[in-house]
Amino acid sequence: MRYLLIAAAGLALAACTPPAANKPADPAPAAAPAAPAVTLPPLADNPRDALIGCAAVAAAKGNLDPAAKAPSGPETAESTFYWTMMALLDKEAMPPEAKQAAIEALKKVWGAASAADLDARMAECRAKFTAQ
Repeated sequence: MRYLLIAAAGLALAACTPPAANKPADPAPAAAPAAPAVTLPPLADNPRDALIGCAAVAAAKGNLDPAAKAPSGPETAESTFYWTMMALLDKEAMPPEAKQAAIEALKKVWGAASAADLDARMAECRAKFTAQ
């Protein structure tokens, strides 16, 4: 009887403890899902819309606030370009609130873009609006 109890206890213990040799290996951690590609708007053919788009790119790249009424902070290439776009937009007779709202909306889109995309669009904007 004694051997029977010891054997039953041994079987119970074996059933509760999985053997290490039969344990499947931990699966490799899954790679983080790739960020969804951001669909960036093309540079508009309409001059006013192109100015807004370029101002938004400069604001996103330079971390500028479209609600600002005048330059503030250190002068950078992006801030200089942004304020140039704003001066050109003033000639387009666009209400300031509409201009600010349009730039803020596009700045959010461009804020999700890669640095390479921002650099490429800034080069495109400079080529379009800078005297050769």
